Parts: sequence; structure tokens; C-alpha cells
Amino acid sequence: MEYHRMYGLTAEDQRIRDTASAFVESLMPYEVEAELAGGQLPKELTAQFHDRAVELGLYATNMPASVGGPGCTALQQVLVQEQVGRVTNGLAWAAHTPPQWWADVATDYQRERWHRLNAQSRARSVVSRCTDSPGRICGSRTRRGPSLSR
Repeated sequence: MEYHRMYGLTAEDQRIRDTASAFVESLMPYEVEAELAGGQLPKELTAQFHDRAVELGLYATNMPASVGGPGCTALQQVLVQEQVGRVTNGLAWAAHTPPQWWADVATDYQRERWHRLNAQSRARSVVSRCTDSPGRICGSRTRRGPSLSR
């Protein structure tokens, strides 16, 4: 989907918006299936969507980098949710945001567990993307994950 560039958005804001848009476009083919199933999709599929959202930096956008989140600004969070709102809730949960107060009250154990789970999601996503087609070469990018252009 082509968007008109908004006045005042930085290049990073636009990248996040474009990434969220492309991610949502990839979810749209599953909308009818999700709606007909009352929002319930096979666990493997929802795990794949979740892992991809984590990899792209679209999951837990309200969490600061200090606790393993992407560290998005309030505007960037809105840009992601604007795009995620284009799909049914059964799909949108892949990019949900946990309670923001969690970062202030989580124990060290909870923070470490959250870091570990997100790291595992990123690793599963990279492995599945690397092995989905023969001869494919994987790359990586720091901070908010790899580009969708591969």
C-alpha cells in the first residue's frame, strides 16, 4: 500500500510505519480463516506471526530498550497500531503491547525470562526464514530486526 509521506515523520518513523504496513499485509490473507474460527488460528501459525512481529520490532512497542523492547516513541507506537488496526483482532494480537507499567514493577527473574522468550522468538523466526527456500542467504540487522525486502 502506498502512503503519502506525512509531514514531521522522521525516516525512522516512516520505516517503522512501512514495516508495520508490510507485516499487516502479510496477515491479511488469514483474515477470513480467523473470523470463521472465532479468532482462533492454529498455534503454529500464531507462533509464526508472533515471532515475525518480534523480529521486526513490532511486538511490545511500548517497552523500553532497557527491558528488551524495541524502545519506540509514542508516535512510533501509534504508527504501528494504526497499521495493526487494519486486521481482525485474532491476527492483531501478534503485535500486542503488554502493560506499560510492567517495566517498572517486573522482578529480575521476570525481566530475564521475558528477554529469553523474545530472544527465542527471534531465533526461531530467523531459522525458519533461512530454511524456507533452498539457497537462501540470511542477513541480519540490529535494533528492530531485518528488513522486509528480502
